[in-house]
Amino acid sequence: MAILRGQGAFKDVNLIVFAPTNGSGKSKDGKTNGKYLDVQVDQSLKNPDKVLTGEAQADTNPHLTSRKVQHPSGGEYVSHRVFYKQSQLEAIANAAGKNYTREIKGEKPGTVYGVRASLLKNAKGELLIDTSKEMTHSKNPKFTKTILERQAAVTTAAREFRDAQIQSEGGEVEAQAETTKDTPEV
Repeated sequence: MAILRGQGAFKDVNLIVFAPTNGSGKSKDGKTNGKYLDVQVDQSLKNPDKVLTGEAQADTNPHLTSRKVQHPSGGEYVSHRVFYKQSQLEAIANAAGKNYTREIKGEKPGTVYGVRASLLKNAKGELLIDTSKEMTHSKNPKFTKTILERQAAVTTAAREFRDAQIQSEGGEVEAQAETTKDTPEV
């Protein structure tokens, strides 16, 4: 889950909102009443090479929500989607406007919106877009149909940097243990 720290961290956050084509919620009478959205803090403008070397920082999980879910056919997976009512989705789409809305085709089709909004925590501790507050379009000047790929590249670089740090810290601990083991007691 995204890490937002400090006073004002939940206000005016640049977000990438992915509304998958097949993520609709339906009421008992079969009518669509909302959609499951995957919302991430936008870090796509960061340079993945600088993140990989530690010159720039990025979150290893920029999703607002991450929770384990039981798959209907068995097993468990991590879901980043949260249900938003149709009126909330329309407010997000209106805030994004046509310049910050991209149709994505291919393996995972859907619509991506770029918005700047305030966040809130629900009773489950999940971060959500506060659609009751004013929202506007993203401040990202490079909001194109490759936004998700750029976001993924930065996130992957952040994970690789974190893993390399963990591995080097583990190596240092092992080296210290070997040094201690080889040092005779006086």
